[in-house]
Amino acid sequence: MRQVNWISTDHYKLDLPPYLVKYFEKPPAISAVPRNGITDKFFDFAYESYISEKESYVSIAAPTYDGRDFLSITPPAQLIALAVSIYKAQESGQSIAGLSYDSIISTYYDDDIFADAQMRFTSPGRYNFKDRDRRLAQFVNAFVALAIAGALTGCNSSVTNSKAPNSPETSEIDRMIASAKRDAGTAVLNKAQDQAKLSKAKIGLSPPAKVG
Repeated sequence: MRQVNWISTDHYKLDLPPYLVKYFEKPPAISAVPRNGITDKFFDFAYESYISEKESYVSIAAPTYDGRDFLSITPPAQLIALAVSIYKAQESGQSIAGLSYDSIISTYYDDDIFADAQMRFTSPGRYNFKDRDRRLAQFVNAFVALAIAGALTGCNSSVTNSKAPNSPETSEIDRMIASAKRDAGTAVLNKAQDQAKLSKAKIGLSPPAKVG
């Protein structure tokens, strides 16, 4: 007998694509599913954030988005774009010191950096990101959480993984966040926190990462 930990999610069967539903559309209620590129997408619906052998995934919730304010999606889009751009600059060995918020994005933002990126503008909304290197999505997760908490400026912070405290990817993300806080400059970080505060107020932007 195997012990099972049941995962509770807010997803319904209708939320899943047909190519996943086919694995459990008939009895028995519990069945073994082989691991492959298709069935691994079950993880996207089971977890808000995870790291697998080849990639990491994060789903950032926007629970109060209702579609009535078209401009409400601008601040979170800019905040996420900044996080992606800072990551790309660091991965390219480039310094962002002295650059403005907009200059960092215009210089380093890359539409193709994610393996998959989805912005679901239904009510509620959600931003889903999957990377190719096990780090980018988690960097965005941590950066957005710190920005919402106002912890990009004025305090020391560290990134940890409660499920895998010794993860080398987490240590690298911690280093990259520290580098971003050092190099971005106060004006950039303050604007990021302002955008995060506005995003939280308008659409309830809420990443899985927690600041405590």
